[in-house]
Amino acid sequence: MQLNTTHQMAIRFNAIAREKMGDKVDNFCIFNVNDDVNHRAFSIDFEAYNYFVIRLNYDQGRFGCNIISGERMIALNNSQEWWDEANFDIFFVELQKELELRIPDKYLQAHGWLLNRETHSQNPLDWSGTALGDEWSYLQQNHGYRNLIEIGGYWYAITIK
Repeated sequence: MQLNTTHQMAIRFNAIAREKMGDKVDNFCIFNVNDDVNHRAFSIDFEAYNYFVIRLNYDQGRFGCNIISGERMIALNNSQEWWDEANFDIFFVELQKELELRIPDKYLQAHGWLLNRETHSQNPLDWSGTALGDEWSYLQQNHGYRNLIEIGGYWYAITIK
């Protein structure tokens, strides 16, 4: 069976989510796939942090995530709104931050997802020997990033000094 382009986009999102978030995401379900050349759309439900069910909706190039809370949806802010222009590194950093704000620190710490904020600098450049420090080294070595800037409480890797 040949998958249509829209379904392939959804599968690609699942793969990127697993790559970027590791064991923090699971149980992906792709549905409502519409592959009309004039109207592409799909939805993906997945579990995040074994704490929330998240729904990603894609519709004609625009996408975003919501927490499913019974019959209601709670929108999650993210600066990456257009699929073709999205930087998925930034998207997943912002998604994780939005989710972690809503999860008790003790729960995150018990699962190894929370740094001890008292012993770690707020600057990712100082996090050598941690998972985030390893990620920064990887970005430098494999993707040419050279510096970090903080904008609105988020850290962005950039290729210029």
